[in-house]
Amino acid sequence: MNAGREKIIVNNQKAIDKAEICIIGAGIFGICSAFFLAKRGHKVMIIDRDYISQRASGANAGSLALQNKHPLKLLSLARKAIDVWDYFGKIDKNIEYKRCGGFWIAETESEANKLKEAKKEQEALGLNVEYLESKELLKAAPYLSKHLYAANYCELDGFANARTAAGRIAKLAIKEGVKFSLHNQAKQIKVKSNSIVLETSLGIYETEKLILTAGVWMNELLNSLRINIPIDLFINELMVSAPERPVIKHIVTHVNGNLTIKQLDLGTVIIGGAWQGEGSLVGDEKKLLISSIRGNSDIACRVIPCISKFLINRIWPEFHGYTKDRLPLFGQ
Repeated sequence: MNAGREKIIVNNQKAIDKAEICIIGAGIFGICSAFFLAKRGHKVMIIDRDYISQRASGANAGSLALQNKHPLKLLSLARKAIDVWDYFGKIDKNIEYKRCGGFWIAETESEANKLKEAKKEQEALGLNVEYLESKELLKAAPYLSKHLYAANYCELDGFANARTAAGRIAKLAIKEGVKFSLHNQAKQIKVKSNSIVLETSLGIYETEKLILTAGVWMNELLNSLRINIPIDLFINELMVSAPERPVIKHIVTHVNGNLTIKQLDLGTVIIGGAWQGEGSLVGDEKKLLISSIRGNSDIACRVIPCISKFLINRIWPEFHGYTKDRLPLFGQ
């Protein structure tokens, strides 16, 4: 087993791949887990039904903001995650990780009160946050609307290019010895006394440790173990503009949670905010909703008026899975 990945023949019929650690899911969680495990000397195999970062990890807005996380439950974990992104960004600039600072904006007095309360909680946990009212905000970010009531600013907020980041990190993982088996669907998990047997569409794997990072498809795999994790399905929409001159210098998010905006090196502007499409995991069906496109566009143009002149090149929906309480789930 410790020899890494070796192939043995059982009953002269089936070839079984053996690996020390198998990871199901080639998204950002699976790839980063594999990278750091390999750095510690472990032999790791990643299995995915599609390609590297083809689903949620490559189809999101790339926001890496601390301010919009639940302060008491997520802030310390999110700060460590930001440092991991900084680590990868220094190794490979093509990941396009930017610690550019971010504005968490409010359009009304009641929304501004939410910012003030959040600032108290965040600062109590050691996060440096600055509260800016309208005139101060416009001086700091002239591209923002003069009608905004206030914003909190955090210098640690930033973003990465989700379309390319996980793929770049996967290349770093391969250099560390991580193996990939792609377009290979995991079908069933069987636990033996001292190992785990994984049946896939391309064969059978036996592994000492199994890590599941399959997102919204997690329960398909856990059914064979009679385990069910409550996971909500979301079909988030994302809009991307044609390349524009550099205008937006920060990541901008809304205190209501329905807007994220940033501009990549190429000049494209990424507009998200968890506006929903429709569809089902059955048949891999995803459809855009015009009402969500309109709603996301309206709030984006309200917050950053110049966006109204930008040409939207692409809009797409993708599956995203969240636990019921929106907190991460770790453990056996």
